[in-house]
Formats: sequence, structure tokens, C-alpha cells
Amino acid sequence: MWGCTSQRGLYERRGVHKEIPKAPIGGDKRQCRWVPSVQTKTSSGRRGLINGKKYDSETINQWVVPYSPYLSQKFNCHINVEVCTAITAVKYLYKYVYKGSDKAIITVEAVSGEGNQTQIEPSEILRFLNARYISPVEACMRLLDYSVQGKTHAITQLTIHLETEQMVTFRSSDDPTVTRGKHTMLNRFFELCASEAPEHQVAKSTLYQDIPKLFRWDTKAKRWVRRKRYQAALGRMIHVSPRDMQRFYMRVLLCHRKGPTSFENLRTVDGVTCDSYREAALHAGYLEDDSEWVACMTEASQFRMPYQLRQLFATIIVYYQVVEVGALWERFYDDLSLDFGYKYRSLEGNAKEEMVKFHTLKSLNDLLLANGSAVAHFEDLPQLCEYPHLVLELLL
Repeated sequence: MWGCTSQRGLYERRGVHKEIPKAPIGGDKRQCRWVPSVQTKTSSGRRGLINGKKYDSETINQWVVPYSPYLSQKFNCHINVEVCTAITAVKYLYKYVYKGSDKAIITVEAVSGEGNQTQIEPSEILRFLNARYISPVEACMRLLDYSVQGKTHAITQLTIHLETEQMVTFRSSDDPTVTRGKHTMLNRFFELCASEAPEHQVAKSTLYQDIPKLFRWDTKAKRWVRRKRYQAALGRMIHVSPRDMQRFYMRVLLCHRKGPTSFENLRTVDGVTCDSYREAALHAGYLEDDSEWVACMTEASQFRMPYQLRQLFATIIVYYQVVEVGALWERFYDDLSLDFGYKYRSLEGNAKEEMVKFHTLKSLNDLLLANGSAVAHFEDLPQLCEYPHLVLELLL
């Protein structure tokens, strides 16, 4: 219908205006100017205006958020993936998980008409209601009966306690409850590993945290029962703070030892029964050395005063996992007690040594108390009770 003369670069209309009243050319003119080609992107040499300004291609491309074409096609939505490299991203993830449902602040006011003079007294108590806000997206999901949350595995929380130190809830008039309190998950786990029944032999090669995969906890009978059919289940031992040293190192042993038969057997390493769980974990090779803390104290002792060193020492042993606190104390004792050694330099012999060590421990204990701990919580440190006469003088 349309032809173009190559010499003149013009369109030539060939009897189209009669069939098409609103033809592109219109009227009786037989020629029109060349239609410009479509540009795929704005270049600096063309008239590309955005918000009345002229930009080149690189500047315009910076406005486009990086995206993954594969994810956009797969999920058929606007999706953007960002790599979080800051440590604050971990805090954001925990806040997002535990923030709860969405909430909003709304205000309800009365609209006064011509004949309506009713006024509502403002109430600050009613303004802050612990209500729930359901967004349109969540409302649509619930109306269409879609699941908004789910759980694939049954989680069993495993208790950890020292021997005969389990938590028991009872009434003063209900004595049998105290007796039933002896049968905890941990005690029954030891009995399960010591059992010779054929169906219990698999427990001898299983970790405490993996027991719920093969056994279920009968809450009425207070014992582990072998599962007859497969069920997606996981076991999670409760969190134990490093300040609770005995239970913390017991948890470390339970994470590595398979099939322990008793509390004493859990502390046994290569046929030798250790006095504490920390010692057993150390001999079993489950703990790292204290080289980083030795390097830290060595560097700080070169330019820090004794009181500042005691502050650093208290922070390290409270908030970090020091394997041998006593060895770290003995190694830097001279630097930690340097100020008291100068203060009691007039004393001689054992009197000076006792006075210096006592006041160094007293200063360290005050710093530990400020952090929710004490010298008595660390068994391999010298104790203040070893100097009763100095404690009495201090009280008087």
C-alpha cells in the first residue's frame, strides 16, 4: 500500500485516501516526511529527556535495581536479592522472626453533623489496644484457605541437668510427683543406652540429640518408646550459658559422646573417670586451647595498668569460653597484682604474698559481681574463703 522512493527518501501514496478516510498522510498531499526509527535506549546524541533533563545511557542504567531474570521468571513476580555482608543483618533477621504480627495505630473520631452535637471524650487507654492488624495480603491468604505457616518436623526439647539436680514441679500435698520427677529425659536416655533389650541396641550408637529421630517421649510413662513408623522429628538440647560451667561442658560431652550409660560414664575418658565435665571435655579433645587469650593478655600487659588488666581478665572469663582459667591466672598473676605489690611493699614474707593475692582476688571478684558472676564460680581460681582472717578484717 505504501512505497518509498529511494532517491527522494519520501513516501508515495498510491490511492489510499479514498479507502481510508483517516489515512496517516491525510488530505490530498502525496508526500510526507520520513518517519524516524524507534530507539531502544536513550543515547547522548539523541533527544532523550527524563523529567526535563538529558541523561546518557550509563546514568539511566544506574536507576535500574539489579535483579535476577531467572528468579523473576520462576516466581513470576518482582523479586530482588541482596547480599547482606554486615553483622547487623543477623540482628535484623532475629528481629524480623520474633517481631510478631503487624500492628497499626488507628484513630476513631465522631463526625459531627448539623443536628448532631455528640462528642467523644478522648481516652488514651483505648487508643493503645493490643489488637492485631491483618494486612490485605494475609487476609487474602486466609480467605482462600492457604496455609500461612507450617512445620515439617516435630521438635523435642531435651533437658540437661546435673545428677539429682533436675527441675521438679509439685504441690506440697502431692508426694508421688516428687518421685516421678526422677524420670527425666536425660536419666531415661542413660537407662536406654544401658539396656540390653534388642530394640534398644540402636541407642548405644546414637547421640542424645538424635534420640527423638528413633524414639518418642511418652509423657505419661516418662520413658523413651521406639517409633514403629518413620516420622520427621528432631531433638534440640536446651541452651546452657558458659557461666554455668558444669552443665555447659556436660552439653559439650553429650554433643560428641554416643551411648553414655550414666553421669559417671559420661565423665570417663579412656577408662579414667574425671572429676568434672570440663576436665573430661578437655582430655577428650573437644575444647580448643587458650592461645588467643594468652596473646590478648600479653599484648594488653605491655601498655595497660593492673586494674585495666583485671577488667579485661574478668570480661574474658565471663563472656568467653576459656578452657583453663587457673592457668591463665597463674601466667599473668604478676601483671594483675602489680599495683597491690607496690602498695604492700613494706611487708615481708608470706604476709606480703597473702595480702597481695587477697586484694587482687577481691578486686577481681568486684569486677565479676558487676558482670553477674563471682570468683566462686570458677573452681580453678584461688578463692576468697582461703583467707578468712583477711575477710574478717575487711568486714570489721
